[in-house]
Amino acid sequence: MAAPAQDVLVSSLDEFARGVREGIFMDRARVRVVITSPLESEFVERIAAVDSRLDVVYPSELIPVMRYPADHAAPNPRDPEELAAWRSLLDTAEVLFDFGPRPMMAELAALPKLRWIQATSAGVGDFAVRIGLGDSQIIVTTASGVHARPLAEFTLMAMLMFGKGAFGMLADQKVHRWQRYAGEELAGKVVGVVGVGRIGREVARLARCLDAHVVGTVRSVETHTAEELNLDRLVPMAELDSL
Repeated sequence: MAAPAQDVLVSSLDEFARGVREGIFMDRARVRVVITSPLESEFVERIAAVDSRLDVVYPSELIPVMRYPADHAAPNPRDPEELAAWRSLLDTAEVLFDFGPRPMMAELAALPKLRWIQATSAGVGDFAVRIGLGDSQIIVTTASGVHARPLAEFTLMAMLMFGKGAFGMLADQKVHRWQRYAGEELAGKVVGVVGVGRIGREVARLARCLDAHVVGTVRSVETHTAEELNLDRLVPMAELDSL
């Protein structure tokens, strides 16, 4: 589950605008931005509107068709002509929206003009190192935080499916077995959140809306309170086994 493209864009747009106006591009007359994963035209236009110096390129003929909302699949060109077209584009890019085509990701650190990659995912640190960006001067920024709500909703969906016996009901439906059935409620259940980051906080908040008792832990419990993390109880990691 991913966040809507709008959430990714809004999360990074202010930071991007500051970077263009005040940061690494403040002295540039023109800045080329190449978008390398599916993005709706309205958001492409919003990026272009950040600053009149931006030359925003969205090569729709090279980017995969969007399969679902928030799809950000990397292109995987096989045709030599497509690879050549991508290489020509990347050689001119100063900013990339996402990491580009899969076969060329290991070449990003060597691109002559590239200075900034805006990812559409959160935890991309290890990935950036694997493709050779760890020791480069290229700035990599993430979309940290924007996936909290959709992933939390996905977690709640799983809780409800197991609590209400959704798989059993679907199996009964297939064989036309119609029997009275009542599942469990989440109210009063203990929900444990190990690592209460942005996603964990949203899981906790939604679970408490259903009257679950939410217990969570973080690396340092001394610097947080249960209330600020949407928890009923905050415990040290060492106490989890005793719950």
